[in-house]
Amino acid sequence: MNSRTILFVDDHDVLYRSGTERVLTRFRRHASNPVVQAREYPWEGAIGWTSIYRNPESGKYQLWYQAYTCDRLEERTHDCAVCYAESDDGIHFEKPLLDLFSFEDHVKTNIVMIGNGGYSYRYGNAVVVYPCAADQGKRYKMSYFDWAGEGDQEYPGLCVAFSPDGIVWTKHTVAPLSRMARLTKMRPMLRNIDRRSPLVFFVPSGFDLLSNQGQPPRTRRTQRYPREVEKGSGAEGESRVVAGVDLEAVNAPVR
Repeated sequence: MNSRTILFVDDHDVLYRSGTERVLTRFRRHASNPVVQAREYPWEGAIGWTSIYRNPESGKYQLWYQAYTCDRLEERTHDCAVCYAESDDGIHFEKPLLDLFSFEDHVKTNIVMIGNGGYSYRYGNAVVVYPCAADQGKRYKMSYFDWAGEGDQEYPGLCVAFSPDGIVWTKHTVAPLSRMARLTKMRPMLRNIDRRSPLVFFVPSGFDLLSNQGQPPRTRRTQRYPREVEKGSGAEGESRVVAGVDLEAVNAPVR
């Protein structure tokens, strides 16, 4: 039997445990936090949306995180990029400078994926690794949110990409896999305290997939959003339908 770490968070690997009690200890924040610093490079105005994986072959921890430029650039392709870092112990991370994507006068960066540069930003970078994948070029799989298409045919939704090593990524040619409704108007949802001018707050419909409190998307799930909210008012809501995810499409081959 190969040696492996068993967490015992459930009874999957336990044959019999009569008279025992499972005690889960709380996580403790590391004293060196944050172990990955933002603003080390100009494309890291703010960071978040992390995924991490320990590669058993190299022993390294691979980390993917979103880097936001804080609207430093006019084009949206690099505004919310996916960056890469790695570590031998999961605490001390290095950001390798790669020849994949440049940023302003920086020829080498640790950016491994950029957005399509459409109507709005690219968000998220959920990475899963399937070592036994039949196609080793797709061992690493990433899901994220982005806009795809052109003009009136541009829609937001769930997109995926594949990689053999977690560094060089290929976007799926069909995007988005789960197309969501697009709002064509901006509605004033809140008013300033002085009520002299509307305060516009706009969220693209596709954002529902990422703001669903960690729950999986459901087919034809209806969300309700207030048209206008004022103190002490019970404003009427607006219904909107969000399309479900076709899981079969995620496994479709890259063409």
